[in-house]
Amino acid sequence: MICLHSQAQDNNQLTFTAESLKEGKFIELDKLPWKYHAGDDAAWAAGDYDDGNWKTITNDEINSDPAAALENWDGRAWFRLRIAVDEQLVNQPLIWRMWHWGASEIYVDGKLIGRFGEIIANGDVEFNPNRQPLPFTFGSGGGHVIAVRYSFQAMRDFSTGMGAWLNRGEYSPGFYPLIQT
Repeated sequence: MICLHSQAQDNNQLTFTAESLKEGKFIELDKLPWKYHAGDDAAWAAGDYDDGNWKTITNDEINSDPAAALENWDGRAWFRLRIAVDEQLVNQPLIWRMWHWGASEIYVDGKLIGRFGEIIANGDVEFNPNRQPLPFTFGSGGGHVIAVRYSFQAMRDFSTGMGAWLNRGEYSPGFYPLIQT
């Protein structure tokens, strides 16, 4: 069982502390509410991008009814999470791990920290990272934005073809990230 120490901020940010990530602990980011927007725009990676009008969504909502949860889904979307980082974690090596169907790019404050698979103009080259470690650091304390550019073209349409088959098999667009030391 994880003992996640977090502090609510006025802007609903989760605060990552050294205690929350010490000695084998991890933070399951897929349990947190993310901002969601269908489509694709490189500007959405930026830490200062205003995502205030984006839909807030959880993985539970995606898994229970992806067609309802992922409004305007066309096989590609962005997800954003605002967090705060305690000063004790500045420049400390952290690991991003995730698994998913499809392809993804992970950004912290607009900087690409890694990708799994390849998102191309007319599709994606799928790669399930299967919790492959992606090392990164936060260069400062305070507020940060994690943005995930995500593509799963096999499920462009939940009602027909491969999308319907995958949906019936309980596969849904979504990703399951965690951060650990």
